[in-house]
Amino acid sequence: MVIRIYNLETGENFELDEDIEVMGLVLEQELENRNWKTKDCRVEVLDCE
Repeated sequence: MVIRIYNLETGENFELDEDIEVMGLVLEQELENRNWKTKDCRVEVLDCE
């Protein structure tokens, strides 16, 4: 699964390409590492295979 995450506060974004089984954990770690809060973000699914 490929997703793009947008920070609505700063305008920054990044993509993740991970198995759907681990996507939630990887996303949580990335948001924590970037010090982003989920309420400031939008997620777009680019590919769900």
